[in-house]
Amino acid sequence: MKIAICDDEKKIRVSLRDKIAAYSIRNNLEISCSEYSTGDELLENYPEQTDVIFLDVEMPGTDGLKTAEEIRKRDTSVIIVFLTAFSSFVFESFKVEAFRYLLKPLKDEEFTETMDAVADRLYGGEDKLNLEFQNEKYAVPYRDILTIEILGHKVWIRCNENTYRWNGSMVKLNEALDGKSFFMPHRSYIINMRKVDRYTNSEITMTDGSTVPLSRRRADAFKEEYIKYWSDAI
Repeated sequence: MKIAICDDEKKIRVSLRDKIAAYSIRNNLEISCSEYSTGDELLENYPEQTDVIFLDVEMPGTDGLKTAEEIRKRDTSVIIVFLTAFSSFVFESFKVEAFRYLLKPLKDEEFTETMDAVADRLYGGEDKLNLEFQNEKYAVPYRDILTIEILGHKVWIRCNENTYRWNGSMVKLNEALDGKSFFMPHRSYIINMRKVDRYTNSEITMTDGSTVPLSRRRADAFKEEYIKYWSDAI
């Protein structure tokens, strides 16, 4: 989950970032945060593929509502949660399809309820890969997986911020991922087609900049799968 925090008060940004980090740990969610002190700064450096924006209403320069109006012109799907000291603002928030609003000072219970609702909106009903490693159970959303690699006899599932160990064979894992937009470009790798940035005849570059080899034997099949995936996605 990618979250942007936009508030002119540093103490609010720090408090919210800490609450998000704690929520991430409690719920075993991969969450990355970016911070902005004004609406203008957010608009000038708008983070692509952001899932959620916590947006202050009262800010110098472009206020939160105007900022949200500009955001909606370029991003109709991002979840906007307003931060405000005035409960009456809820009526204004309808204009930009705000998901919720949180009253300052932020209360833990209300924040948790909002994050639960956000997670349900983003991942509700989403398929996840269930695995167990070192007596801990994990449910990793397929959309978070970048690559899977076998090193020696161990299989590692790599996401943007976390890496997990799969206690099973690469073959079994590949079977579990069948029909879920994954592809095996090399006998030692499985990749998430959603995370492919570009490729050559011998190498695939993922969205985080990492690369995996593309075997000559699998090159034609990969290109067909790549075209099919993006044709279906459009």
